[in-house]
Amino acid sequence: MALDEARKSIITAIDLIERAMDAQISNARDEFELQVWKASSETEFATFLLSRLRTGKDEAWKKEVAKIERAGFGPALTAAQDLLREAEESLTSDPEAAYEKTWKARGHLLAIQEAMEKEKAAELRASRPKIP
Repeated sequence: MALDEARKSIITAIDLIERAMDAQISNARDEFELQVWKASSETEFATFLLSRLRTGKDEAWKKEVAKIERAGFGPALTAAQDLLREAEESLTSDPEAAYEKTWKARGHLLAIQEAMEKEKAAELRASRPKIP
């Protein structure tokens, strides 16, 4: 049951990332942000479900987190989508590998969200009138 729910969330996240890429190409910032948030939510849920099925305890691979910058949104989205596709393929045969790949995809999406929030904060600071 949990594997089926995780598979559904992973497949949904893959589709949402595709929508985010389309929005980025169209320069539709609000739509891009919305789709990234939705994909992140689905990925987070799949990661949670898979974490409950874990038997392995080795988490050394969690230290491999990439830094994401604005110019890297496209590659980061592609990397997350590729990881989710690999996770979906390995769900039945190797749930531990599926968890690892989903967790890494989650990291890419969270890094994108963090970069977007920093960008918004910088724009807000720049738009405020300066008081002499």
